[in-house]
Amino acid sequence: MSKYSSILKSVTDLLDKPFSYGNKVELKTKTANGVTFTSDATVSGKAAANLKVEYKHGNVSIDKLTVGTDKKIVGEFTVTEALKNTDATFKFTDGTRADAKDIKAAVGATVKAGDLGVYTVDAEVLDGPAFDFTGLVSYKSFLVGGTAKVNTTFLGEQKADGSAIALGNLGVLAGYRGADFTLAAQTKKNFEAVDLSVVHAASDKLTSAALVTFPLAGGAVNFKFGGAYKVDSDTTLNATADHDAKVSLAYKQRLNSTATLAVSGQVAAAELGSDKHKFGLTLTLSS
Repeated sequence: MSKYSSILKSVTDLLDKPFSYGNKVELKTKTANGVTFTSDATVSGKAAANLKVEYKHGNVSIDKLTVGTDKKIVGEFTVTEALKNTDATFKFTDGTRADAKDIKAAVGATVKAGDLGVYTVDAEVLDGPAFDFTGLVSYKSFLVGGTAKVNTTFLGEQKADGSAIALGNLGVLAGYRGADFTLAAQTKKNFEAVDLSVVHAASDKLTSAALVTFPLAGGAVNFKFGGAYKVDSDTTLNATADHDAKVSLAYKQRLNSTATLAVSGQVAAAELGSDKHKFGLTLTLSS
């Protein structure tokens, strides 16, 4: 069973996630009691570093607890089966060391209702509060879903028109999931645009994806397509191209049992004489 957000995420992860254009070193370690520490340092114009902690005990998991040089603390926690067929989540961001107003907290729930679909609700408790609702139903391979955000001002200033509740971020999804592919059309930004996406696992080695964005009020059509090819258990190649004629390549190689090297490059094919080309190296060490 999939959530509403996971349909588009499976495409954007394939097209964006493998590419990193800074120079980065990442160290992953896992303690005897199951706590995973990930520390990284990146130089891309300026230096940045982060420390992330992950841990799971029973049905309670720390999905992410991160401290970074951006002076932010970010946490994400999940309680699986907090109620029958329901997972509870809690997320927070504390950036008050850089900006006194940069603090957020949200609680949420994911309800897995079997053939009736998967539904989520997230409430931003320090602002508004604001509520995000999503739902996705799968019936005989067909996908139908929707999303909406309800903004309130009970914890803040009243709106100029006196209303305390406003509806926003409306969207709908329709799609089809086959044995080895998912095709979907999904509106966003209150029906300002439609994302048409497809991801296809052509084989156990090759996966391809495409994303086309059509503005409903007119304007340029944006697109990106690409794929990942698993050469062997140690080597993966990724490639994408987009509407700006930017061609990106990534090569990931496991060097040994503790080290992996990823190389990314991007060429602005329409402006070969410019300085808009990118290059990055990521070395991951793990124990």
